[in-house]
Amino acid sequence: MVDDCRSMGKMRRASRDKHESGVADYIDLLGYMVKSYDPDGIDLHYFHSREVIKRCKEVKRLVSSVNGTKFEGLSNPQGTLRGILEAYTRKLKAYTTESADYRKRIRRMSKLFSAAPKLPNPLSVYVLTDGVWESPDSAGGEYIDDTIKELIEALRSAGCKRVQVGIQFIRFGSHTYGVERLEALDRLGTTHGMEL
Repeated sequence: MVDDCRSMGKMRRASRDKHESGVADYIDLLGYMVKSYDPDGIDLHYFHSREVIKRCKEVKRLVSSVNGTKFEGLSNPQGTLRGILEAYTRKLKAYTTESADYRKRIRRMSKLFSAAPKLPNPLSVYVLTDGVWESPDSAGGEYIDDTIKELIEALRSAGCKRVQVGIQFIRFGSHTYGVERLEALDRLGTTHGMEL
């Protein structure tokens, strides 16, 4: 997931004089690193661009998308990122309910041969952002804290191990509030007993 706000636009490409990699470089590297772990392909989302690339197996296509996307305006993770995490939380809750129902049927010896419910496939989300969300001049709010807390509870209820979900914020720049927001999100899982 790429934060396509205006402040991230200057970080789209590598800065040779500062020896820093750009967003497109990270997409290229991450694409090659994770494509072998997901045979269905990689999904690329943006914070506010409507473009979505689903199940992509060509890393060049992902890089091309980042290079062709307009980085503008202000953004926050409450739209697309929240939607992805909430959808996964719903899948976990459905799994938990189906598992409980399955155990009841087994105890009653009915439908003994029905298939046990399966956990949703693991989810890994890499978020490339500077954390300058909507309020670059103030600390701002706790953008997706509640969404992550609910996801942690759903993981616990489903009896999942920590590796079921991974959320990694890859920070660009050193904006004071951006750094604070991302560090707070990084600590959130640990605070609630499950590092994501």
